[in-house]
Amino acid sequence: MIKKFRIYYFICTLAFVVFASTIGISQKNLRISIFNEATTLPSSNILHFPIHPGFSIGTDIWIKSGKHWHRSIGAEASFFHHRLSENALMIDATYAIGYKFKFGLQPKLLTSIGYKQSFAAGEIYEIANGDYISTNPAQKSQINVKVGYGVEYSLNERLSLVADYRIMVASPFSELLPFMLHNFFSLGVKVNFTKL
Repeated sequence: MIKKFRIYYFICTLAFVVFASTIGISQKNLRISIFNEATTLPSSNILHFPIHPGFSIGTDIWIKSGKHWHRSIGAEASFFHHRLSENALMIDATYAIGYKFKFGLQPKLLTSIGYKQSFAAGEIYEIANGDYISTNPAQKSQINVKVGYGVEYSLNERLSLVADYRIMVASPFSELLPFMLHNFFSLGVKVNFTKL
């Protein structure tokens, strides 16, 4: 039952991204970011060590802009490597709302929901009859929800610098712990294809 739900959720998320990009909703921009992932509780320390690298590629497919307020709906694909636990691929539907000042700075509130497929970062062993036996690499399908804040600074009409801090809840995690918390701190660029 749970496995069927995970497959269904993955297909729905992927269908949203494909549907939105094929029905005439044009791609408005392209965001490329690198980030650091940490499995820790949220804190004022946004950069955690050691570095667990990741990258993301995203786009906005719907933008509603006023004089100062900007809202957007988009899609994002990302990957990260956590040296002790997992490699993960994520596909998310995103929503952002921000206030743009006249000098180009735009603070934002960010949220997303999506699908996460994780793979064990190393070999997995289990004990059987007193011996350790190598098993197949563990994989997990999870639903993830992210919330956070970010800033964007427009260098010109086409290019902006972006930075954000997001907290992610991924579930299910294990039999003992129903969810896992992740923190992401990212830096990147956004290229606008249309004038806002």
